[in-house]
Amino acid sequence: MVLRRCTSTSVLIFWALVAQAADPVLPGGTVELDGTWKGQPFWLRLEPPAPERGGNRLLRLVYTPPPAAALGGTVLMDCPFLLVDGAGRLIAWNDRTGSSQVQPGKARGTVRVTRDRTSDHGDPKLEEVIVSGPRSWELTVAPVLLALAWAPTGAEVPVRDLFTGGVSGSVSWQGAEVRIAGVPYAVENDAAGRLRRLLDAQGSPVLTVAHRISKAP
Repeated sequence: MVLRRCTSTSVLIFWALVAQAADPVLPGGTVELDGTWKGQPFWLRLEPPAPERGGNRLLRLVYTPPPAAALGGTVLMDCPFLLVDGAGRLIAWNDRTGSSQVQPGKARGTVRVTRDRTSDHGDPKLEEVIVSGPRSWELTVAPVLLALAWAPTGAEVPVRDLFTGGVSGSVSWQGAEVRIAGVPYAVENDAAGRLRRLLDAQGSPVLTVAHRISKAP
């Protein structure tokens, strides 16, 4: 009973702190990361805010995307360009050689999502939906956004699974404790106080940053 009371109190304290958390902040300048994500190599480059992009930022990513079966049948390519705001919230997703896309919708507070549901047999099928709600992180790439934005101080941002159309919630953290759409994780930081590893609830690494290069604006 004592253990249960302590656990419940810890959870309440955690969420009380998260409720006061601010938006995450991406690092300034140009940032490059590489490492492993779910056992596969990844690389990204976050470019500085650009006037021609409305002050938003281009994120170039090379990774192994989830299989279509894990995304409700949506096919994603391995080298997308993401347009994000200063908190990492998605404005547009260009899948480049693929047909899955996210673009701002005509109505305020909406995005137009195109999901490439082409089957393994090559039967082409594109599904287009309009999604409304607050600008958010995209769940598929939340761990790499966390690798950029995590700091020991608390933060919280909406998260949405645009390509499956299922999960929505938030990414939140206070210190090393992290939740992504309700799933608990933990952060190991490096000597500079930046994310070095993201661990699942069993302590296994989900994402490891091997190298980080930052260039001032």
